[in-house]
Order: sequence, then structure tokens, then C-alpha cells
Amino acid sequence: MHAVIDHFVNMTRRIIVQDGLDEYLPTLLMPARRDVRVLEGIPQAVDVEAASVEWAERTASPTEDFLLAFRSGQAGFKVVARINGERHESLHDV
Repeated sequence: MHAVIDHFVNMTRRIIVQDGLDEYLPTLLMPARRDVRVLEGIPQAVDVEAASVEWAERTASPTEDFLLAFRSGQAGFKVVARINGERHESLHDV
């Protein structure tokens, strides 16, 4: 895995440990812009992963690197990243 992804995973885990998984909202990091955004207001009937990935891909430019984290399951989170044009996905426990 890329060092930037590892760093994002560790940062996300620290935030979740501090604030709780129930409070964690999908979070998008675009390193080149030094921009962090949070996706709020996803209706319960909408798939969080699909909505989050679509939002990230729409928000970042087509060739821009991004890292996205969102809750996945009862005790974990998923990271979807696009680094140098390659997509990476990984699941993590809190």
C-alpha cells in the first residue's frame, strides 16, 4: 500500500477512536489541493459506499488523486483511493 494511504488510514482511525464510529461521516481528502471535505445528509435508503464514491469522483478532477473514507459495517471503515490513476480499496477495523 502507498505511504499516503497508510497515513490517511491512521489519521481516520484516530478520528474515529476520538469521536466514535457512529458520528463518522464520509470524508474526502484531495492532497494536491490540501482540501478535506465531508459528505453530509445521505438518506438512510441510499447506499453509503455508492453515494460516497460517486461524490468523490465528481468532486475530484478526472486525474486528481483522492482518498475517501466511510463507515463500513458495524466496526470498521473502508478507504477508496485514487493515486496516480490507480484505484485502491481497503477495509479497516477501528
